[in-house]
Order: sequence, then structure tokens, then C-alpha cells
Amino acid sequence: MRRPVFFLIAWLALVLLPGGWAYGLLSSAPVQHLTSAQMQVNGIQEFVRLPHEFKSEEFEGNRAIYTLQVDLDHVPAEPLAIYIPKLSLAGQVFVNGQYLWACGHGSLEKLRCMHRPQLISIPAISWRVGYNEIRVEIFADTTEINGLSSIWVGDASVLRQDFFQWRQLIAVDLLIAVTWISGFLAALGFGASLVLRQKPIYFWFATATLSNVFANIFSLMDFTIFDPRVFAWLVGASRFLSVTLGFLTYLAWFEKLRPGIRNGILAYTALAIILIGLANTNRSLLALLYLPFFIVAPILIWYMFNWSSKSKNVSHWIALCSFLIVFAVGIHDLSKLMGFYAFENIFLLTFAGSAVSVALGITAIGVLASGLRESEMLRSTLEVRVVERTQELAQTHATLLKSEVERAQIQGRELLLRDVHDGFGSQLLTASMLVKASKLTQEEMETLLQECIDDLYLVIDISSATAEQFFDMMLDFKTRFSRRVIGGQARLHWDFQKGHWPQISKTTALHMLRILQEGVTNALKHSRSTNIWITASFDHSTQILRLKVVDDGTGMTMQSALGRGIHNMSKRAGILGGELTITDARPGTSVELQVGITQAHF
Repeated sequence: MRRPVFFLIAWLALVLLPGGWAYGLLSSAPVQHLTSAQMQVNGIQEFVRLPHEFKSEEFEGNRAIYTLQVDLDHVPAEPLAIYIPKLSLAGQVFVNGQYLWACGHGSLEKLRCMHRPQLISIPAISWRVGYNEIRVEIFADTTEINGLSSIWVGDASVLRQDFFQWRQLIAVDLLIAVTWISGFLAALGFGASLVLRQKPIYFWFATATLSNVFANIFSLMDFTIFDPRVFAWLVGASRFLSVTLGFLTYLAWFEKLRPGIRNGILAYTALAIILIGLANTNRSLLALLYLPFFIVAPILIWYMFNWSSKSKNVSHWIALCSFLIVFAVGIHDLSKLMGFYAFENIFLLTFAGSAVSVALGITAIGVLASGLRESEMLRSTLEVRVVERTQELAQTHATLLKSEVERAQIQGRELLLRDVHDGFGSQLLTASMLVKASKLTQEEMETLLQECIDDLYLVIDISSATAEQFFDMMLDFKTRFSRRVIGGQARLHWDFQKGHWPQISKTTALHMLRILQEGVTNALKHSRSTNIWITASFDHSTQILRLKVVDDGTGMTMQSALGRGIHNMSKRAGILGGELTITDARPGTSVELQVGITQAHF
């Protein structure tokens, strides 16, 4: 078990280690490693060791020429290749005075090739026996680290397999892959932030990742479409922005992002981006602007460790580990920016930042998915509880409704009994007393008994009716009174149509029909009328029910106006919450009841 692991580690070390040592272990093909050159800049020539980096004090122009020597024993049968791990900003190659390659199309001033390794195939015809001159012309400016790495010359397949493809994979292909993934995660982050506005972590993660995506895109571009200095500012500003937004992301991850901290970091970021542009992307200024974050980072790491220990949240530990990686890589890149590392070394934050964004994005998606699963479980549990509570409420409602119906029935019976007692029961008692005292004529006795019969019929009609049969009760009322006036001098005219009448309770119906009965009875007894008009209607728009009795008799007398009948009618109208209007037209009298039907009448 140990042997395969050992060989795997050894193989990874061999393929990833740069330089001639890796080549010497992997291949025995003839390859020359060129580590010295004659450099000409500003008309001054000097011998330099490769890799070579321009110092700010020795660079005044924008072009430098490196001349290297290759000795061949014979003319190669196949094309040889030149492998250049890094040149900056852009370059072109001449072999034995013949122009053969440039790192892009167009003028060198518009090209940017510093992040891409170069494998240049040189035709066999361009080589000669003995001394061969390789001239590399470099375009540079003060916004970037400029120079030339050491160079390998040899068989193209060997250089590709043992050197170029690994650096190309890491420096370009891997960066392109994580940039695409980061862009996708940034889009997901913005989508999540729109849905989960109370979770700022997704917004800050998305903005930091998007800024890093733009920085990577600028780094991968090998040409500029506008002024190179503006392009250099975009590269520096976007990378700086990704760092500051990254700080906000980590604070939001632990839910420790306060408005004061957020506004302070954003204000510092805006000021720094302006200064980077005004200083023409000066590297010393960039290092100075990054410095506060490196001072604060150890303090933040300590707090993040404490927060993670208290929360015991796996995502917090992942965030802490990723921040440690970014911090370590940042120290390396800051040192390189200040000139403490060899020219060939690459800025690791470009890759580490993207990798950390992917890791945090996947973690955030996992946290979101976990939250959605929990939400779904809670929703399912809530639905079950809602169903249970709905069933309980339905049972309770049915019980209450049954109790209410029973109570209403009891109240209705009590009301009917009371109405019987107060109505024709009282009339019969009075009649009994008058008969005993011989003060009641036969005609008066007949009238009184007819009124008691009418009351009895009305009570029976109400007690046997349902809320939907108010129209039927009106028909019974019409039939009863029409029989009563047969052979009399008054003629009844009825006006009510079958339609959608309101559903009202028996109590409401009893009060209304009592009022209607009293109005018709008064017209028959006192007005000496020949015509009585009874109208019933319901206005759906206003929900008002109207009952009206109009006669063409002699009008109201003082006795009828002060009588008990009108008093009872007014009292019942008040109970209904309606309005009773009695008009003495002379000739004739009009009695009108208007009741606004509400929930209380059901």
C-alpha cells in the first residue's frame, strides 16, 4: 500500500516542479537550458542571468533585447522548439536574424503575454551548425513586473510533455476552468440574494466572485482594445476589489458584517481604486494599499477561529481554512509584488482566489440546499399540522354550529311562546274579562277571535318555516288575509314577485310579518278604505328589504295614532334596526318598513 502512494507523490512532484531539474529527471532527450543572455536597453548592453527582472531604476524605455546563444553539432532533421515559461509584457523572437514569432497579433504595445507560457516551434531550416543566435525582443512598461525567464531549446515533443503542458494546464487551462465555474456560481449567488434578501452572504459572495472573474478575464487576455495604462488599471482595480469584497464576504459568512464596517471598507475601496488610476497602477502604491488588510487579517483569523469553535458549524470551519489559504497566498503575492521572488514565479492569488471562490460557492450551495431541505421538511410538517388543526377546527365548528342551532331553536321557541302569550293570549284574556262583564258585542267578539286566529296562523307559519321560505310565508300571509276580506268592502292588492329573497331568521321574519299584519289590520279596522295595497321588495344593491301598506281610507284618527298597535310596530322596527314610516295622506294612510339586511338578521 505504501509503495503506490510513494510513486504517486513522486510523480506529482516531478510533473509540477519547474525548471531543468524536473526535465533532468523526466527525460534524457537533448535539451539546452539557457540561463544567461546579453541584454540591450536604452543603448546599453550588459550580460544578465536568467530569469531576469527589470528594476525600476534601470528601466527608462519600453523595449529590451535579450540575445542568447545556442550551439548545435548538426542541423536538426526536425523542427526544434523554444520554451519560454514567462516573458512580460509582450515579446517576439528572432532566430539567426529571422523574425519567426510574436506572442500575439498586432503591435507589441497592444499585446499582453505575461501569464502564458510559450512553446515556439522553429523550422529546421532556420538552424545552422555551430553558433545560433536567439534574439527575444521584450516590450515593457512600469505598470507590471517586466523581464524574461530562462529558456529551453530542444525537441518539441519533449518540451511539450515535460514542461509546457503542465505550466499551460495550471497557468491557463485551470484558470479558465475555475473562471467559468466562478462566473456560474456568481450568477447563482445573485439569484439567491434576490430570493433571500435577509441573507447578505449571497450578495457579497456573488460580487466578490464576479470581481475575481473580471480580474481573471483581464489576466487571460493577450491583447488590449484601448490604452494599455487603462487596461493595467482595470486589472489592478478588479483584483483589489475582489480582495476587499472577499473580506466583506467572510464577515457576512459569520454574520458579523456591521453597517459601519461595511461602509468603511467600501469607502476605502473606492478611494484606493481612484488612487490606483491616478498613480498609473504603481506597484509600490498597490503594495501599500494591500497592507492594511494583511495587518487586520491575523486578528480576523483569531475571531473566525473563536466563532467557528462556538458555532461548531462545518461551513464556518471551511470558511476559516479557505481564509488561511488566501492569507498565506496573499503574503506570497505581496512579497512578489515588492520584488522578493524570482521573476518566473506566478501570482498565486489569481488561482487561489478562484479556487476559494469555487469552494465557498459549493459550500454556500450546500448550505442553501440543506436549508431548502429543512424548509421542505418543515413545510411538510406544517401541512400535516394544518390538516390536523383544520380537522379539529371543523369538528369544533360543527359542534359549535350544532350548539348554536339548538340555542337558536330554543330561543325561537321561547320567542314564539312569548309572542303567543303577548299576542293572541293577551287578547283572549281581555276578551274573557269583557265577556264576563257583558261589555263585548257579538260583532266585536267575532273581530277579536279573527285577530287571534290570524296571530295563531302567523305563529304556526313562522315555526314551521325555514330561512329560505320567507316568500312562502308571504304567500301564506296573502292567502289568509285575502280570505278574511271576502265579502267585505275593502279590496287587497298584492305586489311582490318570486325571486332571490334574503335568507333571514325566524325571529326577523316574525317581527316583519307582525308589522305587516298590524298595518293591514289597522287599515281594515279604522280607515274605512275600499282599497289596500301591500308591497314587498328587496334591493340587492343596497340590501334593503321594504314592506309597505297603503290604503285610500279616511286617514289616521287620534285613537289609532296613540294606540298600542302603532307602539308595538315601532318597537319591533327598532329591534330589527329598521325604519318605520307612517304617513297620514288624508285620504289614506301609508305604513312603510325599511330594514337593511345584515349578518344579525340571518
